[in-house]
Amino acid sequence: MSDVYTLKNVTMTPEIGRALKNYRIAHDVSAKSITNKFGKASSYISKLEKGDIKKVESFFFINLCNFISDSTDGLGEFICFLSKYYRSCSLETRLSMINMDEFLYDHDISLFMEYISSYIRNHQIDKDELVKRINSNTDIIGTPGYKVLIENQWIALNDNKDKLVIKYNISRKYIDCISASCRIEERPRTIHRGIAEVVLSYLYVLGKETNAKTLIYKTLEACGIDQKRKTNTPKNTFSNVLEPDIVDNFNDFVHSLQTAILLTNDYGAKRLKQMCDNMNTDLSFCFAFMSEDLKSLSSKSKDTKQEFLNELRELIKKYAEVNDILDLYE
Repeated sequence: MSDVYTLKNVTMTPEIGRALKNYRIAHDVSAKSITNKFGKASSYISKLEKGDIKKVESFFFINLCNFISDSTDGLGEFICFLSKYYRSCSLETRLSMINMDEFLYDHDISLFMEYISSYIRNHQIDKDELVKRINSNTDIIGTPGYKVLIENQWIALNDNKDKLVIKYNISRKYIDCISASCRIEERPRTIHRGIAEVVLSYLYVLGKETNAKTLIYKTLEACGIDQKRKTNTPKNTFSNVLEPDIVDNFNDFVHSLQTAILLTNDYGAKRLKQMCDNMNTDLSFCFAFMSEDLKSLSSKSKDTKQEFLNELRELIKKYAEVNDILDLYE
């Protein structure tokens, strides 16, 4: 983990906690093995996965993700996993995910260092002016409370999801180091995407580049500094990976949901959201329940159906204990 401009703590939310639990389950890792590995109490892991613990030290969180995934890229995998909930998650979860992606995940700096060193030299960029431009924060400097805003971390002004801002504070020495203008032993081996992006932004301003935004993303991609969170779902995903009859069944299922929502208005929309929340909480159980054959119950009276639901709720309350690893329900 980089020591410079790194997110010190990961903000946890109930959504991130659920995602972490599902991530653990997907890798067949038990909660007990985590307690044994890190010397944490089982109650701590339970609270962590419920989002009851609000802040987690970044170094521990990275090691936890690596342990769960049995890889050195566990954080990247988890950010990608978490981003499945990106469109419907809370503002706090969204901010935490963005900050993990841009100010915690490490990217190898070698290609980036070579590129900006060459660009600064070829375009005769004044590094002092570059630092001044980055730290000017002209878009937010007039914001009330500007002086006490957290530096080098995305925040939402007045909890406005459409007003995400960041206050940068980058040193001249750091610019020297990432442009290979310091001693070799002082040069960082990694860089965060959020830092690389703002450096390129003002580098291209001083270099008088046209269409700088497109050039920024092309440069980041060429240097292997990719965004880990995925926000767009490819079209025709199901038709590409599933058999035709399964795709037809899936489309029928979606059509049935649309009909139910149209007929029930807000009530149906709330129920659909609850179904999504249930699947995020316990995918295997929810999927097994929804796929139960209810034909024999369909001809029964409304009271009988309500009684069935009441009994089901009682069973869930009785048996919904937290398991280390959840098996498929048969």
